[in-house]
Amino acid sequence: MFRRTALTGALILPFARPAAAASTIVVAAQAHYANLARQLAPGADVTAVPIGPAQDPHTFEPGPSIGRALARAQIVIQNGLGYDPWLDRLARSRPRLVIATILGRHTGDNPHLWYDPTGFEPVTRALATALQADPASVLARFDPILTRIAALRTAHAGTPVAATEPVFGLMTQAIGLDMRHGRFQLAVMNGTEPRLSDVAALESDLRGRRVRVLITNSQTAGGITGRVAALARSAGVALAPVTETMPPALDYHGWLDASLTTLQMALEAK
Repeated sequence: MFRRTALTGALILPFARPAAAASTIVVAAQAHYANLARQLAPGADVTAVPIGPAQDPHTFEPGPSIGRALARAQIVIQNGLGYDPWLDRLARSRPRLVIATILGRHTGDNPHLWYDPTGFEPVTRALATALQADPASVLARFDPILTRIAALRTAHAGTPVAATEPVFGLMTQAIGLDMRHGRFQLAVMNGTEPRLSDVAALESDLRGRRVRVLITNSQTAGGITGRVAALARSAGVALAPVTETMPPALDYHGWLDASLTTLQMALEAK
């Protein structure tokens, strides 16, 4: 069970219908949701909260400029599940579209919802409704990604893997990989010290190559996670580094595709 979930943002507040999509002011707590909004309504005024690749999104605190942007927002896109709790304070009076609510997720669920293939369609449709946009072309771009996921499931379901934290967990679940050492991942995600027994178990599996791939979050590459990654590398276990925030050079679909390529290369490494 995932513990970093103080609040889910349990309500989607009612929207005042904008006069036209081009005039809609949107603020998204994460860049990938902002990108999805821009794809759906290219003329909308969309702001993504600037969380850099060296920052931990779980502990991010926005500056005054984000507060000002939120004050004029007509739609605020929030992940929920305690991932962006500062929005509960700063956007209390703004209409919020909460991804966790759209997907029916609750306290204790994995908060990295953008990597969940079952959420691609309902999230896109909900955003399209809020923006008065046609979701068809954006939904079509998910089709090759879903095809890749199905192919990876056919080829690799049941393959034992591990991760330094559960950032990519919903995607590996969709692929059917046998994800191990969940307690270690939760400790890292929650910023607590993993149990010595959990560290020892993970290190033993890496040394013995009883897992095929170690998935890492390249945005948190220090401390115990760096040590575990170095051990995997020296033991000959393939690394699959993914990111928690969308790289600026990619859009949401391209980021998903690149992440799947990284995982596939690791799964197929000799």
